[in-house]
Amino acid sequence: MRRILTSLVFILNLTLLAQTQLTSDELFVKAKDAAFNQKDRKLARQLCKQALIKSPDYADISIFLGRLYTWDGIYDSARVIFKKVIRKNPTNSDAISAAIDLEYWSGNSNVALIFCNYGLSKFPSSTEFLLKKARVLDDLQRYDEAFVSLEKIFRLDNSNSDAISFAERLKDK
Repeated sequence: MRRILTSLVFILNLTLLAQTQLTSDELFVKAKDAAFNQKDRKLARQLCKQALIKSPDYADISIFLGRLYTWDGIYDSARVIFKKVIRKNPTNSDAISAAIDLEYWSGNSNVALIFCNYGLSKFPSSTEFLLKKARVLDDLQRYDEAFVSLEKIFRLDNSNSDAISFAERLKDK
């Protein structure tokens, strides 16, 4: 009975949203609210899909939808989205970062490393990509290379607290 009520509320929410003709930005805001405040990622995905019908090239919404898929373990759908965004805009750092996270979290560290290197080819001074690369290399047990990435971070920002704490943990290996 509870499942039926939940489904009815879900359908009613979508119907009401469709009737009010919300903009893609408004749908995006509602999707983030559904995901983070209501803890309803299924509704958030539906809202993102509605927004993308209105604005199919809205990269931020696509990336958020891909992240929702990633968080729910729907990796193939997330991959399709991230690759599409990167193909349209090869320097979209958010999409590259999301693709790295997807591959790392899904146990594909070799592919994550490819995306790290790609991101660094576009943004060579990105401490975010360097730190992600160090984590991926650590997962691949390539500790010396991970330290090289951390050293690059320290040359750019010697007070990077994430890099400092990661270096401390990595020293033990």
